[in-house]
Amino acid sequence: MEYPLHIVLLHMGFSQDMDMLASDSLPSFPKHRTIILVEDQLDLRWLLKRRLEINGYTCLEAENGIEALSLIQQHPSISLILSDYLMPGMNGLQLLQALRLNSINRAIPFILVTATWSDQLRHQALSEGAYAILSKPYHHSDLLQLLGQGISHQAA
Repeated sequence: MEYPLHIVLLHMGFSQDMDMLASDSLPSFPKHRTIILVEDQLDLRWLLKRRLEINGYTCLEAENGIEALSLIQQHPSISLILSDYLMPGMNGLQLLQALRLNSINRAIPFILVTATWSDQLRHQALSEGAYAILSKPYHHSDLLQLLGQGISHQAA
């Protein structure tokens, strides 16, 4: 059964502005920065990558935390990591913990995205050094704002 695009996007976590891929009305944040996008769902990862590229970001893709760690070693100039929480192999929180073991990686802002929000997860992620946690579904403009703030925070 085929579903209309807006139904698919809602299922994948986008709650509004589904046909607005880029927005000129958003605040201006540093662009042309490299982000590692860690997401096990191929369709969501593809869509997020396209939306972020339209907004000036370069995205490297990883299917899980293990792949993300490999990418970080290969690309030392990462500006930010955007990671889903629930993934096979190594989840987003385990990735964050592994990153923070290396002093070089501690400065990379990390945004955890989750559909399984809890105060315990929020507290644990922030205490492990996450820059922010974003709950699904979210507005694309909120994501762009967090990315810009995280990258600006790193540069400061």
